Amino acid sequence: LSRRNLISPYSTALLLRKMSQGPHFDVFYDSLPISGEDGTLKGRMKGMTAEGRVRAKTGYVSNVRNLSGYIIDKKDRRYIFSILVNNYTVATSYVNNLQDNICNVIAGYDGKL
Repeated sequence: LSRRNLISPYSTALLLRKMSQGPHFDVFYDSLPISGEDGTLKGRMKGMTAEGRVRAKTGYVSNVRNLSGYIIDKKDRRYIFSILVNNYTVATSYVNNLQDNICNVIAGYDGKL
C-alpha cells in the first residue's frame, strides 16, 4: 500500500481471482488473516455472521483504509471482494465498521434477494 500505487479495487479483485485459480492457492488462502480470529482481523467482525468467514488483507495509510480478500457465504460459496476507502474524513473505526458491515451482508447471503 502506497499513496503512489493507485491500484483500483477492480485490479485487486482480478489479482485475487488469478490467485484463486493458481496451483498454490491453498497456501496463499491459508496465509490470510481470518475475521475475528487472527492477524489484522482478530478484533474485527466479532459476533457477526462474517466472523470466521472472511480471509483478507488490510491496508492503511493516513486517510486510506483497504480490505481485500475472500468471503464465504451461508451456502459455502466463495466471493472475492476489494473495498478501498480513500481520503475519508471520519474516524478510521467508522470506515472499519463500514467495511465489516459490507462483509457481513455478503457472509449472510443465502442466495435469495
